[in-house]
Amino acid sequence: MVSCIGRGFALYGWLPSLCKFYPNEKIGVHNKHSHKIKSRPELNKYLDRIEWYGNILELIDKTEFLILSVPPNEVKDFLIPITQSTNLKRLIVDKPICETPEKSEEFIKAVEDKGIKICSSYLFIYTDWFKELNPKKQYWVNWHRPNNNPLDSWKHNPKLGGGKIFYLIHLLAVSTYFPNMEVNVDSEDIPTQECLTIIDEYGSRIENIYNIFKKSESEEDNRIPYLIQLLDDFENNYDKVNILMKNTNELWKQEKLKLN
Repeated sequence: MVSCIGRGFALYGWLPSLCKFYPNEKIGVHNKHSHKIKSRPELNKYLDRIEWYGNILELIDKTEFLILSVPPNEVKDFLIPITQSTNLKRLIVDKPICETPEKSEEFIKAVEDKGIKICSSYLFIYTDWFKELNPKKQYWVNWHRPNNNPLDSWKHNPKLGGGKIFYLIHLLAVSTYFPNMEVNVDSEDIPTQECLTIIDEYGSRIENIYNIFKKSESEEDNRIPYLIQLLDDFENNYDKVNILMKNTNELWKQEKLKLN
């Protein structure tokens, strides 16, 4: 069985992606989120694909493949049931995995020591603009990203894995493929237009990208097609996504000195 745990993106991002990628699988979900799913019209078509669980520990124990999409400071709370499960073989944890690169590294090691495959959700590598970049060139990349989350959200708090690193880690993942790439994120609390700017080594502006992910033609989340590509790599090109996770974490260790 495939399962997803989380109260936000797990429901409107991962759940549809899992249903599409595994058309013959039931998807395990904690039943405390049933009202959220039923309140979103675009998710109603997936209701018959869900296997509801009243106990989250039972859900983890029964599943073979788990998506964990919770705030980074909560991930450690799932380590014991994950490593004690006799059925779990594969795990994807949303980024950043934990609130620090050191804690992320410890979590990854503990999971892998149990023979469980693990990666994280770096999706920029599946975009069209990423595929057009040349590894031999030098780039400067700036992501202007309004942080429109509520002010009390963990996504504003660097100590909880939020703040600048919550967005910057996406670009750190991209830069693992480009040794001469410099990346930056400026994140504001006011609603402004998102823009990813890429400038090459000659100072020429390559692109101003206002839609990092292609807009969906349906009401579903724009990132679903990219999650499906990640799932495909996880199943068929595991080393790629596992190494990307570890290389990104190493860069985070270096970048952490600049963020503090």
